[in-house]
Parts: sequence; structure tokens; C-alpha cells
Amino acid sequence: MYLMLGTRPNIAYSVGRLARFAHNPSKKHFQHLCRIFGYVNATTNFAIIYKKSGKLPIGACDADLGGELATGHRRKSTSGSLFLLAGGLVSWSSKLQKTIAVSMMEAEYISLFSTGKQAIWIRNSFEAVSIQLQAPLRVWCDNQAAIAVANCEGTHEAKKHIDIKYHYIQQLVEKQLIEVAYIPTENNPADILTKCLTGRIFGCALTSSNLTGVADIVESLDSQPSSASDTPQTDSPNPDVSASVYVDAHD
Repeated sequence: MYLMLGTRPNIAYSVGRLARFAHNPSKKHFQHLCRIFGYVNATTNFAIIYKKSGKLPIGACDADLGGELATGHRRKSTSGSLFLLAGGLVSWSSKLQKTIAVSMMEAEYISLFSTGKQAIWIRNSFEAVSIQLQAPLRVWCDNQAAIAVANCEGTHEAKKHIDIKYHYIQQLVEKQLIEVAYIPTENNPADILTKCLTGRIFGCALTSSNLTGVADIVESLDSQPSSASDTPQTDSPNPDVSASVYVDAHD
């Protein structure tokens, strides 16, 4: 848990899943935990890369739909959110939602709400050291319907049952404190925080989050441009051995 909170967002989903069984673990859960330990041991050279940049922090959010099947949390969804600054991750979260979402739009909208609150905390942190952010913070989301609701464009029928507190995100957009932008699912780095992924997609998420091996960092210092695009790049996925951890920890 300490590693996941401090420097290892790539195990956040798996650790979060296993933590839900901490009160009554089985032999199978212990086996999954050993696999996570094996993955951590095999990737001790991984590091989050930060680059000199004058760009604003950028956020991303994602959610699954009813993926939790454990007793007591059945059919609840998982929210994932992260923020990048200077090209590297500075904040990430993978949490079970408190209510059962009845649609993919609702699950993503709840995740947007959580990400919006974190965006305000980041803005306040900058202001605490006398740095004023003039532009809204961009938050990526891969669900067009959730973006429409956040921008007050969704239909009343689709959102009339949603708890009023989640519409806080609309106020943040209206005040131009954040802006919600669409990103294709295959390019969304927050996907790593919400569900099991194949090795290729998992590697792409690590690459777009600038989480890679130290040897790769040294090798790429001269080849990488000094500035990167706002949209995460997934052309050169980082080979990874953790796909089995994510698949097995989903049981």
C-alpha cells in the first residue's frame, strides 16, 4: 500500500482490489499478493520521469461499470484519476465508488466529480506558493456523454437521478476552473487505474505516464524532444510483465 501511494501507480488497481479482502483473505488472495510482490521486485528500476516544462497540470479520469463482484460491494464501479505535471505523474487515485452507477455515463461522471475535486486542490496548492493559474486545468475523459453532462449539454432523462453533489463538476466548468476534453479510450492513461488490461495497453499507459525503467530513461535522453504534446503518446509501448498481475488480481 505504501509503494502504491508513493511511487507505484502501476499497482494501484491490483493493490486496491486485494485490500478489499484484507478482513478475510483466502489462500487465493495470498497467491495474488505474491504475484504483485514478484512484479514489484522485477521492476525495481522503474521511475517516474519529469521534464522541464511550463505547461499546466493535466488530468485524466476513467471508470469501469459494475466491475466489483465482492460481497458488500457488488456491482459497484471503480473510479480512476491522475494528474501529470512536467510530464510525470504527481497524483493518482483508484477507488471504489460509493454508489452503484446504472450506466457507463454515470460511472464516468462520478469519476469526473472526484477528479474535479483533485483539480481544485492542485490549483489551491499553486496559489499557496503565489503561482496563479490563469487558464482552466484540462481533464481528459473518454466518455462523450459524461462530457456533455459536465458541460450542461446532457439530456434531463439521463441525469435526473444522479445525486446533486456530483453536479459540482458543472460549476467548475462554468467558472472555467477546469475544462473537460475528450480522449480516445486507447490513449487514456487513467485506464490503468480502473480495470484489468492486456500487456500492450498496460505498457502504453505506462509510456504515456512517463513511468518506465531507469535504463530506458538514460537511453532516451538524447532521442526525446524537449517538449511533449498534451495528448499522451502510445506509439512505442513499454514492455511490461504485470498484465498477469492485473488479470489474476481481478478474481
